[in-house]
Amino acid sequence: MLSIKRQRNSNIEILRILAMVLIVFGHQIDQFHYSGAQGVIDFMGVAPYTDPQFILLSFVGPLGLMGDVIFIACSAFFLMESDRISIKKIFYLIATDTIVMCTALAIKGILQDPISTRQILEAVFPTVLQVNWFVGYYIVFYLLHPLFNYVIRKLDRKGLAIVTGILVVQCNVLAFGMGTAPGQLGLKLLCFISIYFAVAFYKLYGGKLWESKKFNVILLVSTILLYIGFRIAINYIGLKSEYVGWRQYGYAHISNPIVILMSMAMLNLGNRNPRHNKVVNYFAGLSLVLYLIHKNLQFVTHVDYLTIFVDKFGTQSLLGAYFTKSLIVLGLGLALSIVYRHTVYYGVMWVGGKLEKLILGWIEAIKAKWAAKRLAAAEGPEPTPPPEEE
Repeated sequence: MLSIKRQRNSNIEILRILAMVLIVFGHQIDQFHYSGAQGVIDFMGVAPYTDPQFILLSFVGPLGLMGDVIFIACSAFFLMESDRISIKKIFYLIATDTIVMCTALAIKGILQDPISTRQILEAVFPTVLQVNWFVGYYIVFYLLHPLFNYVIRKLDRKGLAIVTGILVVQCNVLAFGMGTAPGQLGLKLLCFISIYFAVAFYKLYGGKLWESKKFNVILLVSTILLYIGFRIAINYIGLKSEYVGWRQYGYAHISNPIVILMSMAMLNLGNRNPRHNKVVNYFAGLSLVLYLIHKNLQFVTHVDYLTIFVDKFGTQSLLGAYFTKSLIVLGLGLALSIVYRHTVYYGVMWVGGKLEKLILGWIEAIKAKWAAKRLAAAEGPEPTPPPEEE
């Protein structure tokens, strides 16, 4: 039976911080394309390479997707313990997404960069238009989690194994084997759900494997080594097969079963000695804002810093330039996230609280009216008074 646990385990929150760091670092190279005096460098599709520097960069590009899986698994770990849906949290996610995007657009205007109608619409409706796809999918995932918990509670071990197996086959075998990014198949949400049920089954029925520190250390180390070996093998095969070569990004996406096993090993090890640390939980709470801000730091400027480094110092500077840029974006994004947390955040949460109170009031009023109608129907129609005698 799922337990109720209000205080977050800081060890799991550390994993969320790690996930966000991986996402920030991954995003600094995964869409980089250079075509100039130094030749052509393309990380748009994470194509195969022979240059060791580029092979390493092709590894770190998909780290953002690995961070997504870790973040989803951590969220599943916490959401399993509560069926509550917070309207204030949903408002916070949507409002923060919109505020960050609109601020970035305003800065572009101040810098006199051209702004298109599409950019305006994306800034005003970023969640609906899936500008930041992870936020939109996470909101739907969050709204559905009470249903997931209901199904998990109703199923026995065999039933949950069957449901989890079906999801895993669809997302982590078939979609993964095709090497196509889940978004192109409309399977991203299904991948979220697959991770949720995989975490639930391992947590509830892992038994001695879930409890064994030795097993999970071995699982973590082996999956890390397996992932490295898998990426090297895919890169090698990709040099000989165009089909595989241009699907490396798909093989590294959130449908990758190796990364899911790695995440579950991390979760178990983090859950062994739960502790509460306010500093850790504080920085973990900045993860959403950091995610949105770091993506928009590049959006607000037309300067391509990696291209500048390559033009000036050659391709041999790309690795150093990448890590320098990643650290700068991480530091600046974190600083701006802290500023947001102690300024705009309070207003957003205040409005979210008022909205939640209003909506809950409407829901209670509807429930009261519905209960009154059911009661009246159960009592039957009022008796008709006898006719008066003349």
